[in-house]
Amino acid sequence: MSLPPVIERLRQKAPQSELGGWVRRNLFDWHLAKTEPNPDWVRRYLFIWRLTQTEPRLAAFRELFTRFGNHLEESSVRVAETPEDDPYWESAPKSQAFDPVLIHYLQTELRQAPHDERVLWSLAGLAVEAGDNDFGRRYLAPLCVKNPGNVRWLVESAIWVLDSTAYVTTKALRESLEELGWLVPDFQTVLQRFTTGTDQELARAAEVALWVVQGGSIMRFLGEFGLA
Repeated sequence: MSLPPVIERLRQKAPQSELGGWVRRNLFDWHLAKTEPNPDWVRRYLFIWRLTQTEPRLAAFRELFTRFGNHLEESSVRVAETPEDDPYWESAPKSQAFDPVLIHYLQTELRQAPHDERVLWSLAGLAVEAGDNDFGRRYLAPLCVKNPGNVRWLVESAIWVLDSTAYVTTKALRESLEELGWLVPDFQTVLQRFTTGTDQELARAAEVALWVVQGGSIMRFLGEFGLA
């Protein structure tokens, strides 16, 4: 079965049994990424992740991008390790670049397992990294239904995209929060409880969420995330 050229090249790097380890060691290593050719999204992700680690202004987003990166790394390994005779390759894009193959693979997985957390996190990470106006909310919202504490990542993603693209994400965030109000029992009560909890980052995100649901703009909170 014909493989996409980018996958053919990856499989020349290491034996099939060692390919996952090679992807983890090489595609997601910051120091190698500065000099080695990598998939475009990996370079962009590592650049953003590095900024969140080193720039005080972006410190509030360290955990967010670490979560995205962990799941994207695992998804990349899965693509690379998919056996050559797997039926998936019949429909995979015959691409020279990794991005289209990874996105297609994840969308295929999403259709088969719409609640898979790794898939949802990976797709959300790609959307946020790309500055998508909807900041991956269609993928983050199901994670919030499963665990309302994930509202932190929904809010932080909306604020990241607002700051990085200047697109005001308040309306889209409000729509997602209103939908969650129908899907999560006593959602606003849960948010209120978060605001007085010991997790300071979750408390901050819950405060933003309540403000937005009541008609406010997330622009008010940029300073609290170090972005004013």
